[in-house]
Amino acid sequence: MTKRRSTPRPRKSYLLMLVEVRGFYLDIQEWVLDDPSWAPHAVPSPVRRGDTDGLLKQRRTTIAKMHQRVRERLPQLPILVETSERQSPGRRQEAGHPGPGRYTQLNPHR
Repeated sequence: MTKRRSTPRPRKSYLLMLVEVRGFYLDIQEWVLDDPSWAPHAVPSPVRRGDTDGLLKQRRTTIAKMHQRVRERLPQLPILVETSERQSPGRRQEAGHPGPGRYTQLNPHR
């Protein structure tokens, strides 16, 4: 649970945390095969395989949200570039930006 707000809400990435915990327990069980000194620590994982079933759906939802943010902000890009050029003219040329339709050498010292 996160507690930045007055009412706690579930973490967005709780499934990733469950995968990490499950993986850690499974790693210890695998280490026992090579080194028996890990045997006292090898216990069943508290996270079952079915507890992480929604991970793929969560990843797809996250990617869809990122793409939507890009789609929403992309129309504002020309305004941002124009404002940047107005506030500091010639800055792109100073930074080595070749301009539209031109190429630059990435490592001229080679």
